[in-house]
Amino acid sequence: MKSFINSIPNEIRIIGFDLDGTLYDEFEFVSQAYQEVAKIISKYVEIETANVYSQLCQYWLKYGSSANIFQMVVEDNKGQVNENLIKECVSAYRCCDFSMSISKRTEMTLDYLVEQEYKLFLITDGDSNLQRRKIKALSLERWFDYRNIAISGDYGRNKQKPSTYMCKHVSVINECKGDVLYLGDRDIDEYFSKNSGFKFMYLKNIKIKQLK
Repeated sequence: MKSFINSIPNEIRIIGFDLDGTLYDEFEFVSQAYQEVAKIISKYVEIETANVYSQLCQYWLKYGSSANIFQMVVEDNKGQVNENLIKECVSAYRCCDFSMSISKRTEMTLDYLVEQEYKLFLITDGDSNLQRRKIKALSLERWFDYRNIAISGDYGRNKQKPSTYMCKHVSVINECKGDVLYLGDRDIDEYFSKNSGFKFMYLKNIKIKQLK
C-alpha cells in the first residue's frame, strides 16, 4: 500500500478506479462463474465438466476477459458453435452465484484515501446487474456512493471505455475542481484516461505497476 500511496502526485485530490482486476483479483469471480458455464458446454460437447472448466480457466489466464473464450472452448472440442449456446453461456456467467471479499490491502488503502479526504469514484465496463452484484459483494458502497459509480451497461456498448460518456454521470468529476487520477489494469483504461484528460496509473489488484 505504501508504494501506491507515495506514487500519487501531490496535486491529485480526485481518484477514480476501474473495478475488475484493479480493486480485486478478477479471477476470483471468473473461476466461480466458469463452473456454471462448464456444465453447459460439457453437456453440449460431451466432455467431462472438469476438463471443460480447466480449459475455460486456462484460456482466461492466457487471453483475459476480452477473448471469445466460450466459442474457443466449444470449437476446441469439435463442437458446432451456435448463437443460442453462447447466449446460454453468457447468461449463466452473469447470473451465477458467487462469493467474494475485498482484500485487506485494498480495504486499508481505500480507508486511507477517504481519511485523507480524497474524492473517489468508480467507472467500470460490464453488465449492469452483474457489476452491481460484485460491488455489493465487495462492500464497495462503503467508499463509493451511488452518485460516483458509473457502469457502461446502463448506457450501451458504444458508451464503454475508452468513451468518456460515463464521466457525465459521476458527480465528483463534475462538481469538484482539480486534477484527476484514474487507476486501471488494462490498456483500454489508459486510453479512457487520456480521452478524459486524466492522469493514469496502472494498478492491478491495488498493486502499482506504472504511473503515466
